[in-house]
Amino acid sequence: GTGTYTYSWSNGSSDRDIENLTTGNFNVIVTDSNGCSINQTFTVDSPNELILSGSVVNNLCSGGVSGQIDLLISGGAGPYDILWDNNETSEDLTNLPSGNYSVTVTDANNCFAVAEVTLVEPSKIGDYVWDDENQNGIQDANELGIEGVNVFLIGVTTNGDSIDLTTTTDTAGYYAFDG
Repeated sequence: GTGTYTYSWSNGSSDRDIENLTTGNFNVIVTDSNGCSINQTFTVDSPNELILSGSVVNNLCSGGVSGQIDLLISGGAGPYDILWDNNETSEDLTNLPSGNYSVTVTDANNCFAVAEVTLVEPSKIGDYVWDDENQNGIQDANELGIEGVNVFLIGVTTNGDSIDLTTTTDTAGYYAFDG
């Protein structure tokens, strides 16, 4: 072609370059000053939706900091920028206390996804030691707790880890083991 070119896009634009397009096909007719033209179609694809998933490992003990979050990112366009609400920028987090965590992942196209993750605080195992005078297995109002009794928790977790814990009852006869 020669001379000045004119552009006629299927979206109505007459600019040489078009941008900020949605997904789809765009046709352009380019005509030179001699009236010669060429017709070309361009396809704009969009990456798959940015999806966050993953898994958690909750703390083994109440008040512990052994929690873990394994974040999995799919879709979108890499590389990804990761920002957790605790200002961490790595994909996976370790040595976490129980609680709520939020992550925002932004891809190379500036699309983003947000995920909320909760590390559950394990429950405590506990009860009372008391003098069950009427031997009904229920601590009645007149049956006081016994202070200073050593209580043992011995066994194996579902993961095969051994448990061998000892605690002592308080002034009310209550004892608790971290779950």
